[in-house]
Amino acid sequence: MCVASCGSRHITDKDVLVKDTDFEVVLEVEDSVVELPGTLHIKEWRMVNDKLLCFTSGNDLSFHIFDGDNFEKTDSFGVIGNGPGEFVMPSLVRGKSLEEVIYDPAQLAIFKLDRNLNPIALETSGLWGTYNFPVSVRSGIIGFTDKRKKDKVWLIKNISTGETMDSLFFLHKDMKNSKVPVDFKVASNDRRFVVARQFADECIVGNINDDGKIESCRYYDGVGKQHIERPYYVDVDCGNKEFYLLSMKNVDFSDRNSPKGICEVEVYNYDGYPLRLMKLNFMPRKMLLDEKRNRLLFMSAMDDNVHIVRL
Repeated sequence: MCVASCGSRHITDKDVLVKDTDFEVVLEVEDSVVELPGTLHIKEWRMVNDKLLCFTSGNDLSFHIFDGDNFEKTDSFGVIGNGPGEFVMPSLVRGKSLEEVIYDPAQLAIFKLDRNLNPIALETSGLWGTYNFPVSVRSGIIGFTDKRKKDKVWLIKNISTGETMDSLFFLHKDMKNSKVPVDFKVASNDRRFVVARQFADECIVGNINDDGKIESCRYYDGVGKQHIERPYYVDVDCGNKEFYLLSMKNVDFSDRNSPKGICEVEVYNYDGYPLRLMKLNFMPRKMLLDEKRNRLLFMSAMDDNVHIVRL
């Protein structure tokens, strides 16, 4: 287990609960597969204005737009570079008015997306630097991993002003002897956030206020042992009433080129109650919740195919 603190408040034993895995429903789900054109190497994806917006690497154009129903490609934009109108380190986050924006800390710039998802310079950001895995926490507020410090810290900052609103601090009880990294995935629905450990059977569920301050945290500790060769949670997404953990705990990675086992999606409500366990028949690397269409999208670990699972 990690010792953690939310802002100035340390998580104590009273905040730690045993993660319940006695799911109400266990499902072996069926999926449909869509092949996206080209080799995209998708790094981030969002549903925006009923369209699938993907940020990719290894292409001349870095953003690709697909129809949200038939997944036909409708447009591309964005060049990685230091020239006018080009992006350096873009990330997709939510802006002040709940609209999706592109935040580029290397340029101190925030770009709004119009209805056709064309980027328009919106304002100058007060947040500069190299940030790892920025995610939306609330409108205009992001959380990201600060790896410049010796210990792992998840900082919550205002992207317009650069002000630090709060933080989540992780530390191994035996940091010197532990080889298990304190890596994690984070998602938020503007009111609650979930932090899922990648190499430990643990997650944190918290509430956040309008200012980006953490109001409460509950730490759920599972029974699985930490292991650097066995990832637990590789992605997480937050819905309105429940959250989804993409689990690899039952996958054997002894042969990295041919992992064996079953990937699962654990579904909980925000009180930590286990609702559903969904067993997948494919190996995913990313997950995206599309509540409007009542489905989960998965990016295959083997190629750029999208697997669709109806909820």
